[in-house]
Amino acid sequence: MEFYHKAADFFQNEDVTTSANQCNQKVAEFAAQLEQYQTSIDIYEEIARQSLKSNLLKYGVKGHLLNAGICQLCKGDVVAITNALERYQVDPTFSGTRELLLPLMRKMLQSSLMLLRNLIA
Repeated sequence: MEFYHKAADFFQNEDVTTSANQCNQKVAEFAAQLEQYQTSIDIYEEIARQSLKSNLLKYGVKGHLLNAGICQLCKGDVVAITNALERYQVDPTFSGTRELLLPLMRKMLQSSLMLLRNLIA
């Protein structure tokens, strides 16, 4: 993971954004597998922000935001998920993906409430 991060820095310094993003994507994937969700979220969101600036890369923004949203769900913080989904509206194509993440968030919230009720009862 460390070497992908270093490679991304080198590519970024040389203004080779596509290669830097590919390396950063690997770092985000590994971070998510290691349950370092916030690191993964930060990387995916940064890749999405950078990709919005490029006509060639903007078509991948939706996928990066989806990955960030899935990591938000894994964290289990409903408030953070809600705020993130609002921020992700920077990409007009994300609305369909948002419709996928919202029911998952609601289900997670319902499960949390049922667990809380069971603990109180």
